[in-house]
Amino acid sequence: METIKSLLDAIKKAKNIESDYALAKALNLPKQRISDYYKGKTFPDNDACLEIARALNLDLEEVITIVQIESAKDETRREKWREYYKSIGGYAASIALFFLAVTFIVTPTPAEASIGKASTTEDFVLC
Repeated sequence: METIKSLLDAIKKAKNIESDYALAKALNLPKQRISDYYKGKTFPDNDACLEIARALNLDLEEVITIVQIESAKDETRREKWREYYKSIGGYAASIALFFLAVTFIVTPTPAEASIGKASTTEDFVLC
């Protein structure tokens, strides 16, 4: 299951961001708020959820649901939100997000792919 931390980490990977400060700038949030999210001191409000959803190209509903699961005060409420998460396809989206992050990390850019490769006429497609 996705967590707030995993969403923030996925944004860092997808946007090649290394610091919490740069992540905060990318999400238009104060740096301290990112730190608080990682520590579980506070949880993203709807505006922050919207920024996270946009950064990862996710449905806002899914991000809000993830936040509700983590911020629920008791297990009964968490379970209610987990069931809702399943009903909106959250698990499938979590798996897709994981594979997207992995693909982004291990897929070389065209420049990286061509390093050490001699050009041949097979590299070009004539129209």
